Amino acid sequence: MSWCMGAEGSLSIIGVDIMQDVKAITALIERYFDATYRGDVALLRSVFDPRARVIGEINGVPYAKHIDEYLAGVAGRQSPEEVGDPVVMTLLALDVQHTIAMVKLHVQMLGFNYYNFFSLVRQQRAWRVMTKTLTHQP
Repeated sequence: MSWCMGAEGSLSIIGVDIMQDVKAITALIERYFDATYRGDVALLRSVFDPRARVIGEINGVPYAKHIDEYLAGVAGRQSPEEVGDPVVMTLLALDVQHTIAMVKLHVQMLGFNYYNFFSLVRQQRAWRVMTKTLTHQP
């Protein structure tokens, strides 16, 4: 498993203490990458707000789930680690504005070529994903 700031990536930084936010968000994304690779539902749950939604389209089929439904799906499948599937996860962009942030990821796993956009909110000093939007680009 690997992740890096891609050549196409960007990092928009505004604010005095923004580097603390960037570090916290980067750590959150590392947890997401690790949990996704290992199929660790408890760790994955820690990345998302309990009210989070996962929305998008996969192979032309609309996809919309509450975070609990999404995590049940993760729990019900074999993880990339279990099947020995190589995973490439790349952080393409990170934009922080005060208490909100946007993260753009490229995730290649289990035969899919996903692009994910995360909307994050900082509440009570903790960053959490509120919305994950995704698409599979064959």
